[in-house]
Amino acid sequence: MIAIIRTWKDGVYASPVFAIKRGKMIVFDPSFDGIRMIPVWNGYSSAFVVQGHISEFTYQHNLWRGYDWVLTNKKLMRALRCGKTASLNKFTEFQKFACKVDLPEWFEIKHVNDAETLLYWTGDFHDATVKKICKNRNDLDVAFRFVNGFDVTMRFVDVYETNINEHMHGMIYDSEIELADDGICWKVTMGHCYGYEGCEEIGPFVKSSKLLWKVDVETRFFRVYHRNYADIGELYEDLYEEIPDNLALNDGVITVTVENDVMTVKRCDGEYCTYVNGIREKGVSEDQDIYYDVLEFFEDASE
Repeated sequence: MIAIIRTWKDGVYASPVFAIKRGKMIVFDPSFDGIRMIPVWNGYSSAFVVQGHISEFTYQHNLWRGYDWVLTNKKLMRALRCGKTASLNKFTEFQKFACKVDLPEWFEIKHVNDAETLLYWTGDFHDATVKKICKNRNDLDVAFRFVNGFDVTMRFVDVYETNINEHMHGMIYDSEIELADDGICWKVTMGHCYGYEGCEEIGPFVKSSKLLWKVDVETRFFRVYHRNYADIGELYEDLYEEIPDNLALNDGVITVTVENDVMTVKRCDGEYCTYVNGIREKGVSEDQDIYYDVLEFFEDASE
């Protein structure tokens, strides 16, 4: 499995993926001198799998799926959970994988696994907006913008049926990719799309001989935005929908308890200070980050 990774500090690079769970993956650092655990999307970094399928990982431990020799290495996992970069000099088993990854500009959907990977990492194109549509003879390029900072373009080669035109716009909530003997079909199953040729009963679709796609990770990078909270009570309400049994709010302080681990959250000069087991974490969190910071603590403490 190969992912394109973008970070605030290091820019864009590609790396093999050694293990993955909801919200995190284990990859090389940009120098390929070490291994690190990164959030898939937290406002400072984001990652997008462009090759491979989750079925490659047959070993499962708690919420993780990956290679058994990675997930059973307690010393490695302990270091990564503490936010450290594990040196290849110490973990030499990674050295044979430590070579820069060259990727093609376009990826082709040839098999069901290819389609599932694209749909998984785009959330079935959930909340994608139509950015641009270009027609070149019998080919059609449709570019989408996603809220996590990636732009994805699909190129339909040798289109033989579609109701999409260059005036279509709107937002997609759900879509499917179907492979058949005579080609491939992408269709919107739910969304608010306008300007295409058809009726409400039949959403936008394209049928073509081939489907290529590419991801653009260099266009922009804005921080994760959940919502601006008027007070800490609104943050508590959002978190309560995810972890109601582990949450409390008393005197303007949120407490998250997972067995013997406790995180507390309170307002500090208009932002948020967090404490884990009584020790204040460095820095403060803005509205855009605190929701995800709390859920990340909950996931780590639950393992």
